[in-house]
Amino acid sequence: MRGVAGSKHWAQDIIYRVLMDGKVHSFDEILCEITEIEHLRMTRCNLSCVLTRLKQKRGDIIQVREGYFQLDTKHYSI
Repeated sequence: MRGVAGSKHWAQDIIYRVLMDGKVHSFDEILCEITEIEHLRMTRCNLSCVLTRLKQKRGDIIQVREGYFQLDTKHYSI
């Protein structure tokens, strides 16, 4: 399950785990967490697509500036 087929779904969970601390994280930090720490095969392009889809569908991920993301804490009670 750690191949290409499930990577986008696993990546969503990892993205939320990384962003749940409420801090701003760079695209590269998120990609590193997915590829190096969790050992999933994901390209920069695929991660960009996943982040874009999550921003549009769920609306709880904010792009702070180019390449930096944060979880919108209004959606969650931390």
